Amino acid sequence: MTSKLRDTSEWIERPVPHLRIIDDELWERVQKKRQEISNTVLALRAIHSHARSTGARPKFLLSGLLTCGVCAEKFVITGTAHYGCSTHRARGVSVCAN
Repeated sequence: MTSKLRDTSEWIERPVPHLRIIDDELWERVQKKRQEISNTVLALRAIHSHARSTGARPKFLLSGLLTCGVCAEKFVITGTAHYGCSTHRARGVSVCAN
């Protein structure tokens, strides 16, 4: 079985607002924050002549946006479908119990 892309004129689209898990205001705030992060990376690359140390664009949707409610550090991917506190993961429960 092979898959092929259909022309957009063949798509059937209909709004389903009852399936939304976040509202439009939150969605726009997150998109704005993601753009700010991307702009910061682009500015650093321009300053450092495209050095790899400036990092890449976020690979995952919530990368750089989630923070721990206990220690305020960033959340990181801890498994195939899980985020967790980076401090707890690296330094243990004695530093962050989250």
